[in-house]
Amino acid sequence: RSRSAKEISQDIKKLTVEFKEQKEFEEFNVVVPGAGIVESDIALSFWGDEVAVKKEIEKLQKHMQEIHGVFNVTHDMTLGEKELKFRVNPYGASLGINETIISNALKPLFLKAEISKMFYEGKLIRIKSQDEGKDRASTLDNLYITIPNSKQKVRLKEVVDFISKPSFSTLYKEDGQKIWSVYGSLDKDIMTSSEFLSLIKKDLKHIKKQGIGVEVKGEEKENKKIQQEMMQAAII
Repeated sequence: RSRSAKEISQDIKKLTVEFKEQKEFEEFNVVVPGAGIVESDIALSFWGDEVAVKKEIEKLQKHMQEIHGVFNVTHDMTLGEKELKFRVNPYGASLGINETIISNALKPLFLKAEISKMFYEGKLIRIKSQDEGKDRASTLDNLYITIPNSKQKVRLKEVVDFISKPSFSTLYKEDGQKIWSVYGSLDKDIMTSSEFLSLIKKDLKHIKKQGIGVEVKGEEKENKKIQQEMMQAAII
């Protein structure tokens, strides 16, 4: 082709700038995949308290976007669907209600339950049901459960406390530790990965002082790995 992916991405950014300004999307990026041995020239991973990590990642992303020669700056700490948890309150406990009872009451509503089987044209067909209102908040508000050792019913929301917690659309772990990363690409005619790291050295130092773990990956990590392998080969 006559034009590079980077040049084409710049044209696409100009064409789609109105989408970003209208803020109809929570996140809108034009990304050029890496063509080398690493997917992204820049890859910085962080771990620690989720709130603190998110705050520092957003600050670092903003700084990176201001550096000439750095583009495609993204991070994987984007919010997904909210996670809804429940906890039996004192009133519910006094009625003998526990988490197992609540769980058994919710399963038929939110999980697909197999209600029958049949054969059709020599094939086994499983018939499953699921409540059509499973995605509506009003379903939980209007749900009644039976009080243990009684024929009486009580509203679910009267016997439990609901806790809404945001969750992330993607989640990666290394050695059992949740990690989040910031990615970016470099214009090699302007700077190298080592030069880029020198520009954000203070940022990373500040992040570490907040009790957040930091690991440099991407091209810089790969370069050091290759240098180490070459040294070992020379010794042999």
